Amino acid sequence: MIEETQEEFIQNNLELIQKFLAESKPHEDEISASIQATIAQFLLNTRIELNKRANGQEWISSEDIIQAQISVLRRSIVDLEMYYASLLGGDTLQ
Repeated sequence: MIEETQEEFIQNNLELIQKFLAESKPHEDEISASIQATIAQFLLNTRIELNKRANGQEWISSEDIIQAQISVLRRSIVDLEMYYASLLGGDTLQ
């Protein structure tokens, strides 16, 4: 694995996430976007863990990774709850 500085690593991750989101747009609805963001976050977290172990770096802790995952999942739940509320309000499922 090629060693990256923290800034390079963050930039590379942003580019990979943007590429993933651009290539995985099967739908334009809110649920799909939320699910895509969750998948992208998990891919990022996996790469962070692999990079940390490969380079012996500890600049991103496991606790931070878990907290980031929890935050993304909470946002996904909020998105789904809002979508559900809109369905109850008479909107139609797309």
